[in-house]
Amino acid sequence: MPAPAPLLLNQATAALSSPDGDGLTAGLAGLERALSVSCPRHALAEAAVVTQRMRRYMRRDFYFVSVGLFFARGAAAQRAGCALREAAEAARGLEEALAGMPPAPAWPQPPWSLRVRLLSPRCAALLRLVCRIDAAISRLLALEAAGLIDARSRRELARPALAGLAAVKRSLIGKERP
Repeated sequence: MPAPAPLLLNQATAALSSPDGDGLTAGLAGLERALSVSCPRHALAEAAVVTQRMRRYMRRDFYFVSVGLFFARGAAAQRAGCALREAAEAARGLEEALAGMPPAPAWPQPPWSLRVRLLSPRCAALLRLVCRIDAAISRLLALEAAGLIDARSRRELARPALAGLAAVKRSLIGKERP
């Protein structure tokens, strides 16, 4: 029997067969934990992210936050829901700021397509939020590359949305920002 080809984390379409054959994207931290959650109403979703920042978020934090959102109850669920809404508002603010800017060519980085398991509607909202922030940041990067904004402006515009995304994770681990 030939040895299987090694699985590399930088392969954009590398797939890991889950026990029920979902073909989920490999290399995402917490995948085994998300697969171990008994959730008869889970959904599968395909998404694509372009920016390195959101690729790193998907690799490191997406399943950790998803499992936390799934299991959050009571006050923890309220904190997480509030943080998710505030992050969505921050993303909306970023999108509104971009609406007033000139058009720019698309960011040349090829998208990283992935397939993930969504445990709850809040997990789906998280994935939509990540995709919205990714699209906005890629547009900011394209504007910077075209010389229409500088790096400092890009960072300042993106900061509230990225901080909102980080606040969702902090709300699940019980750490408030000092």
